[in-house]
Amino acid sequence: MREKKQSKRLIHIDLLNKTLNVQSENITSEQLSSIKKVVQILDFITNAEYSNMHKIYGRKEDDQFFTDLTEFLINDDKWQNITNKRREEYDKLKKHFHETKDRDLQIDEYLYLIEIKIFKK
Repeated sequence: MREKKQSKRLIHIDLLNKTLNVQSENITSEQLSSIKKVVQILDFITNAEYSNMHKIYGRKEDDQFFTDLTEFLINDDKWQNITNKRREEYDKLKKHFHETKDRDLQIDEYLYLIEIKIFKK
């Protein structure tokens, strides 16, 4: 069976989480907080939005793009606000799914719904 290729957004999140796990003793609390903030933002950015950012940056090398985007998201209020609203909406929908359908709503399902909504506009 062929394994599904992991999205670059998820690879980026994994790399940041590995940095937190491996380098936690070597980074300041401010850096730690910044990395956690970026992970929280990336959790609620769709793959399509992430791909668009990749195109905008025009970077061929993923490592450099990951670094550039991480630095950008640390100080970007727009994406912070968007993803905070999405997180709140997701939590409400997740609760609703659990109560009415007796199942959990996965983040990937929620992001898929957002992508459909964006492309219908």
